[in-house]
Amino acid sequence: MSKKILVVDDQIVILTIIKKLLESAGFTVITTTDGTQVKQLLVKEKPDIIILDIMMPNKDGIENIRELREIDTAVIIVAVSSNRVYLDYAEKFGANYSYQKPIMGSDFIHLITSIT
Repeated sequence: MSKKILVVDDQIVILTIIKKLLESAGFTVITTTDGTQVKQLLVKEKPDIIILDIMMPNKDGIENIRELREIDTAVIIVAVSSNRVYLDYAEKFGANYSYQKPIMGSDFIHLITSIT
């Protein structure tokens, strides 16, 4: 059974790239561009991993990490951002891993497969 991954990014191009990379590596992928849907998708879909963009409109990644940790301490959260400082904050608030954009196919897949 393949691992289920929820990908959250407000940029459709990046969301599509990540989705295709993960699917080609054999993962089941759910996506959303809306940070306000993350909590509901965690409960409904029960992903093994959440890949979460930090800079999002409406509800940013840090807010989501804090809420997710209140609901589920075991889900693996990978914070993604082009800003290293934001990634450091994400880890302080509960992200298990961080990845600095731009998304590089083999590097990114290596990280995700190494944590599953």
